[in-house]
Amino acid sequence: MPRREISLSAAEYLDREGLPLRLIRRDPEGEFPLHRHEFSELVVVFGGTGTHLAFGERHRLSPGDVFLIGEPGPPHGFADTDRLALYNVLFDRRKLAAAMQSQAYPVVAELASLEIVPGGGVPLHLGAGELRDVLAILRGMEHEQGHSRSFSALALTARFILLLVELARIKRRRPDRGSRSADLRGDERFAELLMLLTEHPERDLSRQELAEKLCVSESTLQRRFRSRTGFSPHGYLLQLRLKKAATLLLESELSVGEVAAETGFADSNYFCRCFRRYARLSPLEFRRRNRL
Repeated sequence: MPRREISLSAAEYLDREGLPLRLIRRDPEGEFPLHRHEFSELVVVFGGTGTHLAFGERHRLSPGDVFLIGEPGPPHGFADTDRLALYNVLFDRRKLAAAMQSQAYPVVAELASLEIVPGGGVPLHLGAGELRDVLAILRGMEHEQGHSRSFSALALTARFILLLVELARIKRRRPDRGSRSADLRGDERFAELLMLLTEHPERDLSRQELAEKLCVSESTLQRRFRSRTGFSPHGYLLQLRLKKAATLLLESELSVGEVAAETGFADSNYFCRCFRRYARLSPLEFRRRNRL
């Protein structure tokens, strides 16, 4: 049986004046064992060094590194820290998106391009000037959070949106065409479709159904997905299914065949071939190496 994991609850960390958003500065950040949480965590490293642990991989961290642990995300932790300093932005992605004005919703979807995936490394590294600009926004969030003033919650949320905009602009200035992370530049309707696929990747939606949700033709659907995610609709959905499969392999006792069925694969052999290309390990090897 796997060891009992550490779990951080949203009620403990985010239940603050009804706002599903909280900033924590960790300076220094010591070693932290593998754990998972009920919320998303955006990490911005601004000092020292350390090693980030996720999916059985070790990523060396340095100032300027930015990454997201989504919800649900893998167990992760920190080791070999040496004066490591970072900001953690904790938030409930779904609740925060619902609380924002509709025009900000696509900006929340931009977070997908910063999410840690197996074999992907740290998805974004900021240059010195870029890190300085991002830290200015984070310190503004820290200031708003530390004072009980009129409209503080609104100001904190507005600065968070500004942070997402800044990170999205930086990411787009140097896109990684080989990345499995989505480059989401769509309008609100496209962002809502991506959120639907993310929450229910097991659903078997045809190209026609996807096109109807966007109110476009199937050829336009193909072009839009290619330009905004780097994948065809099928390829994008396949990545979401494999990510969910990785989570189920780590979290549950389901058999490989049951994981395949839960994530929308009718053929477990096909699932195993796809998963090996995705994680560079078979499903059972992935489970054995990465279980807590």
